[in-house]
Amino acid sequence: MPLTESEVAQQVCRFETSIKALLEENKSKSINILWSGGCDSTLILYWLLEWLKNLNDDRIINAYSFYHHQLNDGKMDWERQKRNRFIMWAEDKGFNNKIVHREISLGKDVISVGPASCCQPAIWVSQIIPIISCDGLLFAGYHHSDDFFSYQIFGNWLKAFVSMNNLFGKSIRFVAPLAQHSKNEIVKLIKNIDGLYNNTWWCEGSTDGKPCGRCLPCEAHESALMHYNKNKALEVQVSEDIKKELNTIKTTTDSDKKVEGKPLDNIEMDKIMLAIRSDPELEKLVAKAAS
Repeated sequence: MPLTESEVAQQVCRFETSIKALLEENKSKSINILWSGGCDSTLILYWLLEWLKNLNDDRIINAYSFYHHQLNDGKMDWERQKRNRFIMWAEDKGFNNKIVHREISLGKDVISVGPASCCQPAIWVSQIIPIISCDGLLFAGYHHSDDFFSYQIFGNWLKAFVSMNNLFGKSIRFVAPLAQHSKNEIVKLIKNIDGLYNNTWWCEGSTDGKPCGRCLPCEAHESALMHYNKNKALEVQVSEDIKKELNTIKTTTDSDKKVEGKPLDNIEMDKIMLAIRSDPELEKLVAKAAS
């Protein structure tokens, strides 16, 4: 009996954040990633480097970048520069000789498949499967707000992916670790890794090497960055509030003698507790300040 589309999806696709478990379960499989140089795919590449190092896994990462005529020439140039910078940055971090990077030009012969924002999945899947070893893992940086995960696009892509696997006699697994993440979460993750943010690119309309601020990727990125900066400022303020409140508590309990102290304000405490729940790092701050 033929498999249903959902059953096929479960067999060939993995949407998860547990890269460590996936690598441990598939020690004999090659590791491949579609790497544009953007925030999403670069974050996954960094995670792969980290986990391979932590697991003492000597496998290399095959990173593939594609060029075709539906993409802005400037975008491809700036992405290339960021990829080269990332590789040098990764080497400085101690990830030596772990990335084998291939840039593949598809020229003018690739058939047009629709708007540039939607063409990459269709083009990439048709080109990548013949290249990857028979039982490889294929990582990609799509997140849940991408057009890729719309029902029609993903359904058609999935059928093409399965058909190409069958055609070449392969069993490649597609892995999208960011499928459940928002752009806000992704930007926060990148900003919290020292030096990584400056080695990523996102703009599709730049002509001078600076984000244009007008294209859709720029708008999405700027919105996520504003969200990150706003929350970061709140964390700093709340951290100071926590210190003040804890000092007040200690002042009123250090001795049997009654000492006047500022009573805890319910609204301020609600804000403090909300910040603690949203960022586990603040728990460490509380513990340190209370000690």
